[in-house]
Amino acid sequence: MIRRCGIPGCATAHFNKITGLDGYGNVDALFVIGRTLPKPQDTRRMALALFGADIPLENPTEYSIGVLMEDGSGLGIVGRLHTNPYLESIRQACADAEVIQAVGRGRGVNRTEDRPLRVYLLTDSVVPFPVQSVEAWRDVEPTCLDRMWLAGGVAFNASDAAALYPDLFGSANAAKKAIQGAARSGTASPDQTHKGRILYRYLIEDSPPVNGADLIYQVAGARQKLRRATVPAERIEEFRSRLEAIHGPLPRFEVQRRKPAPLPQWVVDLAEPGWNPVLVPPPEPVVPDENPDDYED
Repeated sequence: MIRRCGIPGCATAHFNKITGLDGYGNVDALFVIGRTLPKPQDTRRMALALFGADIPLENPTEYSIGVLMEDGSGLGIVGRLHTNPYLESIRQACADAEVIQAVGRGRGVNRTEDRPLRVYLLTDSVVPFPVQSVEAWRDVEPTCLDRMWLAGGVAFNASDAAALYPDLFGSANAAKKAIQGAARSGTASPDQTHKGRILYRYLIEDSPPVNGADLIYQVAGARQKLRRATVPAERIEEFRSRLEAIHGPLPRFEVQRRKPAPLPQWVVDLAEPGWNPVLVPPPEPVVPDENPDDYED
């Protein structure tokens, strides 16, 4: 996704090709996604070569394993372990140790209080150091709104969304259901809703500190209603060009730049101490109020 969306300031590396890399010592955040896990046959083959014992072929089994929290408590997550100690030692060396190796690329031990490193582990491996919080993937998985925003802008019209992002939606009907589902699921309070809505629902839609813009546009043709979109401010012209590649020249295209608002307190509480984003107010809105009935979903 990073390559496809062209997210600036991001770089990727892969497990088993990161040992000794020193080029990530100044990154602001480090995301470790997944982990390696050898096939059971390969795990057994390595264990036989190392230990020379009678070792059975065994698949790793799901167990509840403990994560050490910052306050000294423990929290259980579901991970995969071998019951045979020889096989488990191989799994740990191939899976857990590689995650630890990835975390080390950010050189957290060299950081100071004014230059912290944020590490996000999207994995079922347990690391030997305390973590701040643990979330289930179902609670943080990006929605279609998040993915559209990262790919250039959120189109609320289902047919436009399907045409702009065919890799996300197989059809206009699929886009309509996905957009409606994502919008509905973000209406609850922050402690009750899918926390993946942090990106769009809270940081972009309700309290936008990012430099975004709302678009109102209309395609040519009889009885065409107004359509809406929300895009990063620096990608307005790109988004318009993509729309016109689909529909031809747009008879109406208006921009309403968003005015940044303070972050919700619960989002601030999740940030590192001393984190204080500088918000630069964009120009005042330029689009007049419209009758909701004039818009097409």
